[in-house]
Amino acid sequence: MVLSPTDLHHLLTVLRIPEKAEIRLFNAVSGEWRAHLMDKKRGMLECIECLLPSVPTASGTDLGPFPHLLFPLLKSARLTYLLEKSVELGVGALYPIITEHTMVASFNTERWQVVIKQATEQCGRLLMPLVHAPKKLESALAAWPREISLFVGDERPAAPPIAPFLKKMPSKTAFLVGPEGGFSVREFATFDRLSFITCVSLGSTVLRTETATSALLALYAAFH
Repeated sequence: MVLSPTDLHHLLTVLRIPEKAEIRLFNAVSGEWRAHLMDKKRGMLECIECLLPSVPTASGTDLGPFPHLLFPLLKSARLTYLLEKSVELGVGALYPIITEHTMVASFNTERWQVVIKQATEQCGRLLMPLVHAPKKLESALAAWPREISLFVGDERPAAPPIAPFLKKMPSKTAFLVGPEGGFSVREFATFDRLSFITCVSLGSTVLRTETATSALLALYAAFH
């Protein structure tokens, strides 16, 4: 097989892999393979051995074994952290959303795809998460498949703790985390009205968006 110019540059310039070196290749279609870099000028690889078969992919409402994540637009450094940790913790699809308190207006899909790809390579996953186009929260909820349960990180004092829900979360599960400043009163009223949404507390302190994301996905991974 032949590497793309971008991947070849990363392999040779960033990782400094010498010719004939052994590397590992992976994706959701072909699985993971042991390979040799045969020609670094042309980026030619020889696949030697299949180490892991392909895995189920998440698409549409078919989540496979992977949770989905709805998250607000954040500033660059914080969003990088959120995306990297979400990939490492096994998220299957990512939905950027715009809430009433969202402070950032744009989402550079091409740029963030690179961050997600690098995080996927770093943690050794076979599946790179799907990235959806940004939507307003109201539109995302209106179009949300009702068979997918959505758990919302809720900082309100009366929100029930997440612990009792962890073992009985359905196979089709998604999480929604709020922006800096939290969800609005109107947004919470919408959550309370929709039957497929469950609001849960992550403790007595108010968490940053990226902290709440990591906590939710880590807890889900520990029980599934």
